[in-house]
Amino acid sequence: ADHRIPVRASQVGSVALALAAEVGVAGVSAPEGLSTQVANSVAAAASDLKATGERAVVIAGDYAEPAVHVLAHAINAPIGNSGSTVRYTEPVEAEPIDQAASLRELVEDMNGEEVDSMIVIGVNPVYDSPADLDFAQAMYKVGRRVHLGLDLDETGDMCQWHIPAAHALEHWGDSRSFEGTVTLRQPLIEPIYGGRSPAELLAMLVEDEAPTSDQLLRDYWQSRLSTGEDDDFDSDWRRWVHDGFIPGTAAAEIEVAVDPAAIAVAGSAAVGEPAGELELVLRPDPTVWDGRFN
Repeated sequence: ADHRIPVRASQVGSVALALAAEVGVAGVSAPEGLSTQVANSVAAAASDLKATGERAVVIAGDYAEPAVHVLAHAINAPIGNSGSTVRYTEPVEAEPIDQAASLRELVEDMNGEEVDSMIVIGVNPVYDSPADLDFAQAMYKVGRRVHLGLDLDETGDMCQWHIPAAHALEHWGDSRSFEGTVTLRQPLIEPIYGGRSPAELLAMLVEDEAPTSDQLLRDYWQSRLSTGEDDDFDSDWRRWVHDGFIPGTAAAEIEVAVDPAAIAVAGSAAVGEPAGELELVLRPDPTVWDGRFN
């Protein structure tokens, strides 16, 4: 925060590559064309990183190119911060996939009339999917369309059934932090309009009864963490709900190493050429997103 050197979006990869070369990452060399100010800043940052060692960390931004993320990992390795400021774990996401490719595959299946029923939960692809997919036109080819959402949005309007969703403050739930620890969410109010949570809706489809969100949450974690004695689990559950998280559920740390071939590829891909005097970078506004926070 004390030293901020703004650079063009097209130069971020070059800066990452220069920093990697300065800290001694094998297989990379500093790019040409950086200004004296930026080059001096990179050299100073590299000196600080090497001096600080395991207490330092290099982080690539959410919108950085894959090559920049590879170089960030490569930079962290020689300064020795793995296990201190950096921990590597398996992804928290249950099934990590290419979301864009998966959406495109779904559209292809819909166009091929291979989708009999569709349940859309908490998203609005008719509005915010890429225009070239023409999601709305493909969706018309699905015979049964159900929408669970807080609002009757563009996607809900195209479905035969719209189910009012319970707000996050109206139902129980859980989530995982970045390092895997399970956190528990309690409702603040009773559902005002009788909405259903995603878990309740899915449970209704596979079970004969309609369990509540608190019952689903408790039963799931009891099946995963119970010691066999109901009294023991009751005591643990009350403590977890009170504390807001379940201890001992963080993901196990794993050892990783950056592939030298990946570093070489990233080094080649990182260097970008400015397209012109001006650059336009379009990013979603965190306070508006796709319009749902407006």
